[in-house]
Amino acid sequence: MRPDLSYSVAILSRFLHAPGISHLEEANRVFLYVKGTANLGLTYVSDEALLPPLMPKLNQLVAFSDASFADCSDTAKSTTGYVLTLN
Repeated sequence: MRPDLSYSVAILSRFLHAPGISHLEEANRVFLYVKGTANLGLTYVSDEALLPPLMPKLNQLVAFSDASFADCSDTAKSTTGYVLTLN
C-alpha cells in the first residue's frame, strides 16, 4: 500500500470519464514518482531487538489531533487535523 499516492490517484480518478492531455501528463508524473521511490515502503517488525533506539515499545500507536472551530474569518469554516503513528 502506498499512502503517499492516495491524493494524486484520487484527483486523477475524477477525470476517468473524459481524460485530457494534461491528465495524461500528470499521470506520467505519478508513474515517474513511483519508479523513483520503488525501494521505499513501510516495514513492520515483530522482534523488539530490531527496533531503532528511539522507539521504546513495539507496536505502539500514538495519536495527536487539533481543531479550530469557525476559525476562518471569510467562510467561518472549521479546521481539523490528526496524525497517527505506529512504532
